[in-house]
Parts: sequence; C-alpha cells; structure tokens
Amino acid sequence: MQHTGRTHLGISLTCVMSRLAFITLYFCGVLGLCGGTGVAQAATYYWTGAAGASNNVATNWSTTVNAACGVSTGGAVPGSSDSVIFDTTCKNSAAINNPWSIASMDMQSGYTGTITLSSNVSI
Repeated sequence: MQHTGRTHLGISLTCVMSRLAFITLYFCGVLGLCGGTGVAQAATYYWTGAAGASNNVATNWSTTVNAACGVSTGGAVPGSSDSVIFDTTCKNSAAINNPWSIASMDMQSGYTGTITLSSNVSI
C-alpha cells in the first residue's frame, strides 16, 4: 500500500493517521472498549435513601419504580441530564449537601419527607 502525505522524520503522516483510525475502530467497534457512544443517556432516578441520607451516594437511588427504601438499582448519582423523583414509596428525608445539577425534580403528592439544601442545586 502506498502512503502519501507530508513526512516528518521519515514517517508519512497520512499513513500514521490511517493506522490510528484503524486501531480506534478495532478497539471501539470490534472489542467495544470505548465505553459506549460517549453521550450521557438521561435516566429517571427514585429516592431510596435512609432518613437524612446524602443525595451524593449512588446507593441512595434506584432506576426502578416503586423501589423500597434501602433498595438501590441505580448504580449512580443522578446528573445533569437525569430526572429525580421523590415519591410515596420511600418517604425518607434527603440531604442535598453538595453542588448538584439535574434536569428535573418531581416531589410527588404524598411524599412527606424533607429535602434539606445545604449546597447549590441547578435544575
């Protein structure tokens, strides 16, 4: 295969770029080692934390509707593209004690917990 393009130290830049593209395709596409699309997927998280627990702990959230208090399926703290719901399934209070950015927050009718803010929240 003939490579064209500018050379630096005897190496064709076009050749180097095409080999890098092949390596990237191989590791990302064939082996799946690039961690997905690189675009955050929005999710809905339900509060399941203990009374007064921090919002900044992954095990205080569930992606499953009607998950009981203490049952976590979320595996992550909700982020800027995510929605959070405080509902009657887990009425425990929550502490937002770190800067937090989320897409939306829904405190549903019947949720009787208290949400204590000691840091900035961006919705």
